[in-house]
Amino acid sequence: MRRTWAIGLLACAVVSCGGGGDSPGAGANNTGTGNCGKVEPCGGSVVGTWKANATCLDQTVVTMSFQSGLMGACPTATATNTPGAATGTLTLNSDLTYSMALTVPFEVSFAIPAACTGGMTCTAFAAGVSQAVGAGSTVTCTGTGDCACLMTTAADLSGTGVYSTSGTMLSFDYSDGSSNSGDYCVQGNTLHMVDVDTTMNMGPMGQATIKDDLTLTKQ
Repeated sequence: MRRTWAIGLLACAVVSCGGGGDSPGAGANNTGTGNCGKVEPCGGSVVGTWKANATCLDQTVVTMSFQSGLMGACPTATATNTPGAATGTLTLNSDLTYSMALTVPFEVSFAIPAACTGGMTCTAFAAGVSQAVGAGSTVTCTGTGDCACLMTTAADLSGTGVYSTSGTMLSFDYSDGSSNSGDYCVQGNTLHMVDVDTTMNMGPMGQATIKDDLTLTKQ
């Protein structure tokens, strides 16, 4: 069994997107997280203990996925991502073994016009969305008529096993037989574990669109 980058799956869970692999294009629109979402895959040495710092999603990817997924029938709905504070550590040993204990959160705020709620109250609408996205996400909506909603999701990523690197790819083989891989970049004391959006056009300088990013600081 192969698992795609866990943060990429979280990104889809937040906006209820229907699959699709890793992605390229024009750079993320994030605030308050330094270079989160702005660093291209570059590889590098990953040996060491890394403390989770921040997570972020590309706003364009959030908007496109939101419109084509959860609220595709409501083109006037809007969604905005909020960078989150990740916690935990990832230890990558020189003998290619690893241990991981990370909590990776994401938040998306979305506004739903009354015309798209089917006459439901905002509380009832939130309950319907919660059922649609399934376990692992919490949805709250407030308002009378138009609904202001917040969807939060977080995953506890833990396990041990062996890892490998090849170019800009970092791969994990878990002790339970599953696997997980994605692009990465080490810049100084920061490790970026990123998903690249291969469904979008490359940017004007040939850079990739970073769909989501988990940054960790070397200890």
